[in-house]
Amino acid sequence: MRRTEPISYIHVVLGDNIRNLRKKEKLSQQELANMICANRSYLSEIERGIGNASVEVLIKLADGFNVSLSTLFEGVSDKPPRAYTEYEISNLPK
Repeated sequence: MRRTEPISYIHVVLGDNIRNLRKKEKLSQQELANMICANRSYLSEIERGIGNASVEVLIKLADGFNVSLSTLFEGVSDKPPRAYTEYEISNLPK
C-alpha cells in the first residue's frame, strides 16, 4: 500500500523547499529527476512529503541547485507546530 499522508512536518517543509527551488529554476520534475539520476515519481513523493529522501539524493539536490544542505531544510524549527485538541479548538475566541 502506497503512502498518501506526509511522513512528518520536516518532510513537508523539505518537499516544499525542493519544489520551490525547482520552480525557481524553471525545471520540471522530470528534468530535475534526470539531473540527479532519480526517478520522477520518487522526486514527486519527496516534494509531497510522502517520500523519504536519502542523504545521497539530498546532496545531489543541494549540488544541483547550488545551495547548502541546510537551505533545503530552511523553515524547519526545533519544534513543529503542535496539534490542537478538539477542546482547544472549540474554545478559541470567536
